[in-house]
Amino acid sequence: MKRSVFYRLVAAASLALAACGPETSADEPKASALRYLCSETTVDLHDEGAVPLLVFGGRSFRLVRETSASGVKYGGFGTPATWIWTKGDAATAAIDGGVLETCEVGGAPEGPAPEPTPLRAQGNEPGWALTIDEALTLATDYGERTIRIDDWTVAAVADGYEYSSVGGALTVKLTADLCRDDATGMPHPLTASIQLGDETLRGCGGEPAALLVGRWRIAALGEQSFEPSDIATLYFDTAKNRVAGAAFCNSYNAGVALSGESLRIGPAVSTRRACASDLMTRERVMLDALARTDAFDIDGDALVLLADRAPLIRAVR
Repeated sequence: MKRSVFYRLVAAASLALAACGPETSADEPKASALRYLCSETTVDLHDEGAVPLLVFGGRSFRLVRETSASGVKYGGFGTPATWIWTKGDAATAAIDGGVLETCEVGGAPEGPAPEPTPLRAQGNEPGWALTIDEALTLATDYGERTIRIDDWTVAAVADGYEYSSVGGALTVKLTADLCRDDATGMPHPLTASIQLGDETLRGCGGEPAALLVGRWRIAALGEQSFEPSDIATLYFDTAKNRVAGAAFCNSYNAGVALSGESLRIGPAVSTRRACASDLMTRERVMLDALARTDAFDIDGDALVLLADRAPLIRAVR
């Protein structure tokens, strides 16, 4: 069964059960598709199937339900900088780290959600790679063996989803837990576990770029910490392979090269305004740190840019 067909069957079943089942509280998720009006833009929340989707600008983001004290909160599944938190007819959302506030229900979406991009995961020893789109496709033993499953189901588990072939020969569990590749150290937004018969495969899922994307405020240069503010920022546009922002005095922008093993930035181009000497000193340190960056990591809610495993820049949302 293809995923899109499965979603429609789950949506139909969910709506039928909702019509004849017991009433739910205002803070419990219901099978629905709603459009939210957020100032001059809109977001669509499709909570009709096993995997909720948030649609913005023609893009679909997978969501996972999170525990919240009030309302219904959905985190981005594999895209942690994207989320939505609904409370009655109101909501707050973020797309790639940009927060959309004071959103209000404005009716239903104009059509079904676009298909989200394929989910990918990979691991080592033995090398394997998984793609989830209309099929579950697993290449293992360093590419010598490929298994394609067209008939599969998906179910929510704690902090993620479990994808299973009908009959249970292949089970894939993906959770929204930070994972570092055990060969390169590259961080990924998802942790993957695969059961293939008696064999267990472990690795990481999602795209490292999803951890970088959006706006960050610099909180430390090397060992020097300071209060984050808008005078020192990083804005990663991973779709365009660029980073830009403010460097204490001047604005700057630079190219970004992100591979499975490294992150490279620069050279940066900046404006040439003169500022106080302490700000100019920090600016030189910051731009030099960007040019030296060869990797990154996530430490709690902070982004850390590294060179030879040593921290150069620490930034927060």
